[in-house]
Amino acid sequence: MHAEQLAVLLGAAGAMFSLSMVLPQALTIWRDRSYVGVSLGSWLLLTLTASTWAGFALRTENVALGVGNTTFLLACWWVLVATLRADGYPTPRTPLMVVLVLAGDSIAFLTGLAAPLGLVVVAGVASSLVRIPQVVRSCQTWQAASPSEVSRTSLWIGFAGNCSWTLHGVMRGDPFVTLSAAVGTAVAATVIAFELAALRRRAALPTSLAAQPERDAV
Repeated sequence: MHAEQLAVLLGAAGAMFSLSMVLPQALTIWRDRSYVGVSLGSWLLLTLTASTWAGFALRTENVALGVGNTTFLLACWWVLVATLRADGYPTPRTPLMVVLVLAGDSIAFLTGLAAPLGLVVVAGVASSLVRIPQVVRSCQTWQAASPSEVSRTSLWIGFAGNCSWTLHGVMRGDPFVTLSAAVGTAVAATVIAFELAALRRRAALPTSLAAQPERDAV
């Protein structure tokens, strides 16, 4: 198998993982009508990331990257829609948030498509840090041993997806994709570590002190 064919397969795997990682989290929020423990800011930033990558994929004619990030963007929008029906959501702000998200994603797409390459590289590497708000939120969950709606299934699938994109970048000789995906892999691993540590702390608490049952069965 040639390196280019392997790169395409790895890109296809990354696209599948990227899409699949969103579904358990969206279903969890939709089912429980709650996003406690979930960093909404991270998901908003993920839509910007996907839009930037989609523009860059069109610019570089990288089909796997384009298809993967377009479907990923649609799935991230579903997560945001799921939060709209969550109990206690401030519905009066919904129209403004929709406009802001669509405007931001459009600007991000145009940045990936037509901005100077240096700016795109900086934006792409920075975008790999979009889960930092979730790292902070998961750290707080661990410290407080509080309940969490974060889907561990999504986290593991996302980790696998970042690994696939890292290898895709290596096989294509694309340092931009490689560096961004590698940083994303490290960030995903950090979130997983905090969520697992929080789960162990909750399990060690006496039943009477548990804030509520663990509900993340997805």
